Amino acid sequence: MTPLRWLALLSCGFLALRLLAATQVGFGDAEALYVAYALHPRLVHQDHPGLVGAVAWLVGAGAPPTPLALHLLTSLAATAIPWAAALAARWLGAPRDRAPLAGLALLAAPQITIGLFALTPDLLLAPCWLLASGAWGRALILRAQGLSPLRWALLASALAGLAAASKVSGFLLLLAMALSLAAPPRDRPAPLSPVLAPLALGALLASPVLLGELLYGFSMLRHRLVSTQQQAGFSLRNAGALVGGQLAYLSPLVFLGALGTAGWLRKQTAVPPRWLWILTCTAGLPLATLCLWSRVAEPHWLAPALLPLALAAALPQAPDSPGPRLRRWALGLGAALSTLVFAWTLTDLAPRHLGPLYEGRYDLANDLKLWQKVAPRLQQLRLRARLERGPEPLLLTPHWIVAAQATATGAPGLRASTLACLPGAADPPDDFCSWEPPSGWPSAPLLWVSDDRFELKPPPWLQERGAERVERVELVRGGRVVRAAELWWAR
Repeated sequence: MTPLRWLALLSCGFLALRLLAATQVGFGDAEALYVAYALHPRLVHQDHPGLVGAVAWLVGAGAPPTPLALHLLTSLAATAIPWAAALAARWLGAPRDRAPLAGLALLAAPQITIGLFALTPDLLLAPCWLLASGAWGRALILRAQGLSPLRWALLASALAGLAAASKVSGFLLLLAMALSLAAPPRDRPAPLSPVLAPLALGALLASPVLLGELLYGFSMLRHRLVSTQQQAGFSLRNAGALVGGQLAYLSPLVFLGALGTAGWLRKQTAVPPRWLWILTCTAGLPLATLCLWSRVAEPHWLAPALLPLALAAALPQAPDSPGPRLRRWALGLGAALSTLVFAWTLTDLAPRHLGPLYEGRYDLANDLKLWQKVAPRLQQLRLRARLERGPEPLLLTPHWIVAAQATATGAPGLRASTLACLPGAADPPDDFCSWEPPSGWPSAPLLWVSDDRFELKPPPWLQERGAERVERVELVRGGRVVRAAELWWAR
């Protein structure tokens, strides 16, 4: 079977699984935070630029979208991303029969197949990064041939600007584009203006992120590099987490294939592979250094540096090793791991059959299902509070995860805050501290909600206000309670 047919077959199969999941699951924890951004539009938030919140706002028509509506959109977008990789490879000169290899390389990575189901900054970053890489490579090829690269340079710059507006690591793409101009082709004069001038377009599209940082006192920079890094420092533990994360997120064979492709790419001098090597290094070195230094780094932070390697695998100059058989094994293993994750999430096989080995608080599948049950109870209690008290109640939670889930699923306009906003709190302040600061707490009716990953009971000072438990919601999977949430009302 040809790579194109494999790409079409697997794309259809995973699209069917994603659409099935869209009908059964709610928001993941981080995704719920990005959905909550829709209620608090800003140029930047503490974790990411505001573009992901703007997308959630558009899907929900000015309010948090439903999980089904949002996941129908993300399912289609995630399915299209491997095809975007194949298209970018074609722009770089990959033959028609090899270009789908770039898409298959992404489909073989669970990080792409599973991780991009949710609305995250990575879902917005990935297609922009891939297409910008291909378009800029085409511009460099035309420049080396003495032809006008203006159209392709403008397209690449615009996509790179959107990538930077999606996630801060997108600025590394703009940097790599600028660095690629430092080594002009040797065969003929190549003016810089047709490719250098369009970079201004990318800078313009990315400028709201810089403006937001200036307006909000560099809140994202301080949160990412200061307030969450008290225990930062280079260590073997961080190195193990980085390598182990890539083995799990990419699957072992895909990770080994990526290393082999990077080794081949490093030795090339032709324009397309040289550009992809510049991009891989420009993104990879700072992101890998950050992961080695930070204890709170996540393995998927390195993904932008790995995306160019998928494009490189489809180039006509790329070696045939590891060979068709090993490529099929890598694709099969990655697809099997992704299918296993879908089966774990959509069925109750794990809690039903793992017995004492199963611990519900660590199963991310429960995060996707609990708040679907909590939402109607929360809405009823919220309505009751408004009828009896008058003003809109404030939802108080122990952690931003609970606040985000309650905000995303509770109802449009729900106000929520966290204990991290209190002076002297152990956790660093989160986004909710600027949205609902403690100064407004005493005048509002308070609802307390938490799940059993955190402290279920409200803090003592809230219990002294006469807080009473009015609802306990339990998630049952496989005949056992795997997660529970409690709602309290302070009269």
